[in-house]
Amino acid sequence: MADNLAIANGHRRHSSITAVAAPLPKKLIVCCDGTWANADNAWVKDKFGGAGHPVNPTNVTRLARAIQDQDDGHHQQIVYYQAGVGTGLGVWDKFFGGGTGAGLSENVREAYSFLVSNYSDQRDAKVDQPDSIFLVGFSRGAFTARSIGGFIGAFGILERRAMPFFYEIFQDWEHAGDPKHPPIFFKAWCKKHGGREEDMPVDDSVHVEGDDEKLRKIGEYLLNYRKFLVANHLTKDAKIKCIGVWDTVGSLGIPINPKIRKVFGFLPGYIHEYKWLDTTIDNHVENAFQALGLDERRYPFSPAVWERPKDCTTNLKQCWFAGAHSNIGGSYADQGNADITLMWMMDQLSGNTRPRDRQTTELDWIKFDKSYITTEQSWPILSNDSSQDIVARFAIHCVLNPQASGGRSLNTSDNSQPSSWSKKWPVICEFFGLKGTAPPAGGSGPQPGQYLTEHLEQWKALEKKHGLATGRVGNDRSFAGFQYFIMTMFNFDRQLDLTNMHAVWSDGGKVQEVDSKTAWWTAFERFRAAKIIP
Repeated sequence: MADNLAIANGHRRHSSITAVAAPLPKKLIVCCDGTWANADNAWVKDKFGGAGHPVNPTNVTRLARAIQDQDDGHHQQIVYYQAGVGTGLGVWDKFFGGGTGAGLSENVREAYSFLVSNYSDQRDAKVDQPDSIFLVGFSRGAFTARSIGGFIGAFGILERRAMPFFYEIFQDWEHAGDPKHPPIFFKAWCKKHGGREEDMPVDDSVHVEGDDEKLRKIGEYLLNYRKFLVANHLTKDAKIKCIGVWDTVGSLGIPINPKIRKVFGFLPGYIHEYKWLDTTIDNHVENAFQALGLDERRYPFSPAVWERPKDCTTNLKQCWFAGAHSNIGGSYADQGNADITLMWMMDQLSGNTRPRDRQTTELDWIKFDKSYITTEQSWPILSNDSSQDIVARFAIHCVLNPQASGGRSLNTSDNSQPSSWSKKWPVICEFFGLKGTAPPAGGSGPQPGQYLTEHLEQWKALEKKHGLATGRVGNDRSFAGFQYFIMTMFNFDRQLDLTNMHAVWSDGGKVQEVDSKTAWWTAFERFRAAKIIP
């Protein structure tokens, strides 16, 4: 009897494991840094033997570090960071690779290989949505990111069984239309699997004249090439959720650094080997964003602006910002301009500015932890959040006049959790006269945002009762803003002394200020005008 009971219990334990939950789709985020930029190199030695200084990170580095490990729906956000060209160990790589862009092909192949190793279309798991792909880059890293997108558009995501032929496939794509480089993949395939090369797709573009006809023939050739890969189960279709880049270079070929040309006078102004950047955006890219430097005058750094064909469905935004190449993408000690473009890009990639007529999910956007963006130098210039007008004007003032704050970085982002500066940094607050009460024992105070989220149905009833604007409840574009308003307005631990802010912002002895009561009523009236509150 005991044996039978043990067997029965054992069977019950075994049979209770009936199913394993299908894995959630994940987000694969490829971040390609600019020339000589390497987030792993945290310190720069002084060229004259001094102590040196910390590396000024580019916006690619800062954005990559701000990505949370998962979003609110528990989808993993996996980041692949790639240092820029010219960051190898050898002096020659730093000098020649950084100066000429040598190594870009390897960068494209390495980043693409990461996607091959990790991407799943979830067919086996029977999940409706495949993994999401995001490509981010700056300068030549932007060129790399967009080239990866171009390869995916041409050939999809290769299956792992195709990777032994990856180099040949990549070379064929890179040199499509070049009579000096006939296809090499089909020869390798026939040698291993049989078949005749004569039956394989042929690049007829090498025999035609005229740019338009040549481009049409190249398109036909690549389409037939892809059909062969699909027929032999060597690739799968994939869309790109978003490409976000700062100041892509390479529209005329890869620019060579002028200092390198002085040493090697035989080098041309451009290296034309890397000619596989298609400036036309394709429908396989759902969203594309580019920040461009309005004041960049160096001819080799002419930006590669996206062109939109007539039938394009991509949500495309390209915005010009004040500043030159590295002002826009970051790496200078003065990060004022870079702060602005970084916040703009994060706003795009997080979906805050998505078209209202598009239905999207968490898998379409990136979840950031914006508290990682700030620096220690920003702590002393905190301001009172009770007046958003003053905070906004002060932010603009500090960005446009960095000397006013002694070169300190402005805290352009905020943590969504109410907190106490005096609790976190008591010495700093005491020194700069930042005053505020400590949070209650055992942690921070109540979280208004959580309270509102837990009472969405009651809020819907209030909307109907008071004739408020509907559709805001649960809408992360407007309702989240109301939560932030509640947290900053009614968490009195955040009402800080503005004395030191006035010292930074003084203009002829005058300062801009408003009493808390006026700031609160102004905010109330604006929310009433928008029919968010009764």
